[in-house]
Amino acid sequence: MEELEENKSSLLQVLADESNSKDFDKHPDSRITRLGKAKSVQLSILDYLNTVDNPSPVLKKVIADLSECGDYLVFRHYYEKDFFRLLRANFCRRHLICPLCAIRRGAKLLFKLVQKHEFLAKEYPDLEPHLLTLTIKNGHSLDERFHHLTRSTSKLVNARRNQLTRGKVISEFTKFAGGAGSYEVTFNPDTGWHPHVHFIVYLPKGGKIDIPKFINEWKKVTGDSFIVDLRKMDNSLSAMLEVTKYALKFSSLPYTNLLEAFQVLKGKNLYRSFGCLYGLTLDEDLEDDISDMELEPYIDLIYRYNETGGYRLAETRAQDPNL
Repeated sequence: MEELEENKSSLLQVLADESNSKDFDKHPDSRITRLGKAKSVQLSILDYLNTVDNPSPVLKKVIADLSECGDYLVFRHYYEKDFFRLLRANFCRRHLICPLCAIRRGAKLLFKLVQKHEFLAKEYPDLEPHLLTLTIKNGHSLDERFHHLTRSTSKLVNARRNQLTRGKVISEFTKFAGGAGSYEVTFNPDTGWHPHVHFIVYLPKGGKIDIPKFINEWKKVTGDSFIVDLRKMDNSLSAMLEVTKYALKFSSLPYTNLLEAFQVLKGKNLYRSFGCLYGLTLDEDLEDDISDMELEPYIDLIYRYNETGGYRLAETRAQDPNL
């Protein structure tokens, strides 16, 4: 358990650091160290998967993908501008079971959410962000509990849309101008799976939610759960990290539960938005815009992973586009 908690803490720090767009142009050493820690956890997960008896064809493909994921990283250094970017890597994109890819996915989601938050703060200064968490009763079937949570959340979102279409505000959830959130699962050996959803929601300044009424609404929707938590965001980045760190939570599960969660949730959409954030599309590319770098000379730095030492610089390739 101590190892799992250490992995969880380390990976969350990696996500926070990797998601800081201000770090994208800095020397990659710190990023390489952080990604190396995630790669180490990935290899531990891979060791477990290789012990599974009679793996299915799907699991065999997952094992093959993880075996090659993150073997190398290529950073491009525009040395006259002293600008770095991650140019290429062989990521497997199986973020539910691969912590290395979970970091990339979580960072992208956080980057997008920060952009949208900044857009709303500028265009709609009368809206205030809050962190909303909705939970349901634990259970031993992840498939049943997860679908129960997603159906219950959809009922709230659909009721909000229908009520606003008719010009009525009946549900407390209707008072939110919009929001975005992600589904997350944890596991308790005694009570089973605990699915919940974290939303960043926006209320008009001075707007208030009747919490006892909202609790009753949630209990009516779910039939078995009444716990909701709503708090004003004092630290925007911290709250957004809470919403987007769901992918890394899988890596902190005991590996038997991790495999079960992957098998149940693969292919499912764990992120949703509504209201003013629904369909809001901005410049969502995680990497920096390098159009003004196309004519700059550069050196490619190729790092390869070694289990005994993490990522190490293996090769450099220089090219001057002006030649």
